[in-house]
Amino acid sequence: SWFTVTFNNQPLLFLLSIASLALGIWKKKIRFKPWMLMFLPLLPIIALLAQFTTLVTEGEMRYQLAGWLPLVLFIAAGLYALYRFHRGLIVLVILWVIAGLSFQAATDYNGWKNYVSGRVLSFPLPQWHILSRMALSAEAQPALIGYVHDALKTNRRIIEFSGHIPYSQQQHYFDQHRIIFRYSDSLNQVAEAAQESYLNSPALWLFYEPSTTDSTELTELKAIAAALDYQLCHTVDNGIDLIVLQYTWRVLDCQAPQPPAVYQTAEIDYEFYGATLDTTALHFRDRWTARGDEPLDRYSLSHQLLTADWDKVAQLDLPLVHAGDMRTFAIDIAAVPPGTYRLMVILYDHHTGAKSDWLNASDPPNMLTLTEITIP
Repeated sequence: SWFTVTFNNQPLLFLLSIASLALGIWKKKIRFKPWMLMFLPLLPIIALLAQFTTLVTEGEMRYQLAGWLPLVLFIAAGLYALYRFHRGLIVLVILWVIAGLSFQAATDYNGWKNYVSGRVLSFPLPQWHILSRMALSAEAQPALIGYVHDALKTNRRIIEFSGHIPYSQQQHYFDQHRIIFRYSDSLNQVAEAAQESYLNSPALWLFYEPSTTDSTELTELKAIAAALDYQLCHTVDNGIDLIVLQYTWRVLDCQAPQPPAVYQTAEIDYEFYGATLDTTALHFRDRWTARGDEPLDRYSLSHQLLTADWDKVAQLDLPLVHAGDMRTFAIDIAAVPPGTYRLMVILYDHHTGAKSDWLNASDPPNMLTLTEITIP
């Protein structure tokens, strides 16, 4: 902002000032004083004062007034050096005025005003870049979905603003990193966004403002994740009126997700994402896709919990027609005694009872071992 306002967005004018001042000192048209070296850190010092103190009113002339005076003195020194070489070079002052008037006439005032307003608004609301850096450093890149009120809604214009910024902050902080990022002041819309992203997002981060979110809203927000079978792993308070609830799929048990195990029969491709226990149920997550055009409405998947002696202690059968795409299911284990068991899956024709062979399964070929489960 300082450069654009003071040098009329012209790099040549900036270089003219530098070259003129350097030439004046070199030719001793301007007497060099040691205190002139203080000019180098002067602008950064003013910037820090403007940012971390209240000496400069935030949101008004902060970006322009704070650095304008030393920059003008810098320009004046360069022009004075040229004047010392030849008095006729004073006409460069007129050039400067003409350049300024030309810039003012050619600049879209509303666009420039929005640019400066955007820079000012983005300073006191730094949540987006913090969320972006947190997401990029996470083991599993999460989907970020926020429940926000009016205080953060003002940032919508910044998130979607392009104008004089090469691309929006949404694109800069999230889209270019392929991070799913949504937010709304409606819990229904938050739930819809979470529903849309959960199939491909092992990690879900819900963020909200504690200053504007009451206990009832927070309970409903947590219920959105619970309904999708996410498990709360961490709660992060950034100290800036922003709390992030970090969830992962329940079957991951708060561990980093691994690529799914992939198996096949002649009819389907089957992906297994993992399993985890609670006090009464075994939760597992899987997905299947048809390998051909044959209708699969006559097939079912049977998930069974077996002992080392092949005794079945629990079972859940799912018709393929009702089990499409990725989903999480639970097998009731409340009556299962403690011990170590195998979770196995069988694909069978529920009209004839015929079982399909797994192409990469061990003996017997029609029973696929997914994982070993220990019930304490």
